[in-house]
Amino acid sequence: MSPLYFLKRRSIQLLLPTLTFSILFILFHNIIYTRFTDKDSINFFAYLSGGWMWFLKYLFICAVIAYASKKIFRNDILAASLPTILLIILTRTTIFRLLPFLWLGYFLHKYNDRLFRRPLVPLIGGLIFFIFFLIFWKGDYDATYRIIFFKDAVRFDMQNFIITLIRLGVGAAGSIFFIALFKILLERIKGGKLLQLCSETGRNTLGIYCIQIYLLEFGLEHIAFRFNFPGAVVAQLVYAIIVLILCDALVRLVNKNKWTALFMLGRWTHKSQTN
Repeated sequence: MSPLYFLKRRSIQLLLPTLTFSILFILFHNIIYTRFTDKDSINFFAYLSGGWMWFLKYLFICAVIAYASKKIFRNDILAASLPTILLIILTRTTIFRLLPFLWLGYFLHKYNDRLFRRPLVPLIGGLIFFIFFLIFWKGDYDATYRIIFFKDAVRFDMQNFIITLIRLGVGAAGSIFFIALFKILLERIKGGKLLQLCSETGRNTLGIYCIQIYLLEFGLEHIAFRFNFPGAVVAQLVYAIIVLILCDALVRLVNKNKWTALFMLGRWTHKSQTN
């Protein structure tokens, strides 16, 4: 894939939906929302640089870094490890927290047949490591941590390094566990409408993300449910499933028109169920 083709494809897929959403939100907020509330107008370029859909912008930057790394190093292990380690250790930018998981997805896809030939093995292994790392998890581990400091003198922060490892371990082990779990479930189902529905929903994940941002920003986040534990776990799970079904249905609706599919979902070739 040539650099220009790569940038064109990823820009349409990841940046165009961000631009479309930002324009619609600014129009809604500055023309309608400010008229009925005491909120101030928002600067478009300030909102575009921040605002919602941050995940798509971060993913675009990580994809560009990964693409450049593969071109430079010509070796998957070097391309994945060297830039990722350097960026995570030398900076505290939250963007680079996604880079290891982008590469994880790449390797899981590349070696899918080998890794999940016996899905019970990664299922049990992933669960064990997930529980192990989760034992050491603390609520503030979602923050951004710098590992190497250069002010006054070079200093390596072991505590922040361990926190970073724990965070990566939880995400990687949890991802492997759920992939193996769904592999086993799919083997048990073996065809049928349910399998087809789940497969189509899986291909709609990027669109579901885009649509749920619209729902959140245009009102869904104001519907706040309050439940006492442990009822909150069950209630939130049911609520999440309802939102998932709603978003998936809206993605299928938006995808019926090639222009809405292009500008809202980043689908630049109008194939019915392709991200």
